[in-house]
Formats: sequence, C-alpha cells, structure tokens
Amino acid sequence: MSAVVPNALAWWAGVLAEVTPSPSPTPGLRDGLEESAISPGLAGFLAVFAIALASVALFYSLTRKLRGVKYRAEAAESPEPGGPAPEPGGPAAEPGGSGEPERR
Repeated sequence: MSAVVPNALAWWAGVLAEVTPSPSPTPGLRDGLEESAISPGLAGFLAVFAIALASVALFYSLTRKLRGVKYRAEAAESPEPGGPAPEPGGPAAEPGGSGEPERR
C-alpha cells in the first residue's frame, strides 16, 4: 500500500507539470467559418433582453404583492378606530383565531 502512494503522487506531479495543454488551441477560426456564423447576433441579444425585461417586470410585481400582504397584515393586527383593544390572551392570539367571538 505504501508503494502505491508515491507512485500516485509522482503521476499527479507529472500531470500538473505538463506545460502544453492537450488538445492544443488553434489560433483563429477553422477554414470555412466566419465570425458572424458563430456569434449569437441580434437574435441572441433580443432573447437575453426579453428575459431581462421579464425578470424586472416579475420583480416589480412581486414587490407590489408583498407590500399588499404586509399592508393587509398590519391592518388586521391593528384595532379598529373607536373599538375596544383586543385582549392579549384573547381569540386573536390563538393560531387560526379571527379575533371575533364565536357565534352559536
């Protein structure tokens, strides 16, 4: 087992010390290819722009919905003007309690 570790370390050292990457990169484009044939062009730009616009629109919609939820939660917790204050241990404090007395 101890002979395997130095051999593995020597192999990794050889791999990491290799200077020439494989496969070696070729400068420029291959024969028969043009720059416009491999770039996304106008269609790619429009697709990314549409996704960005949709993301911004969804962000603003979500922000508006969350503000509405927060406003309704604050309005439900605050007592009505002129009405009695809710009791600290009353039905509103219980999970699922509406703050209204039960009607039978």
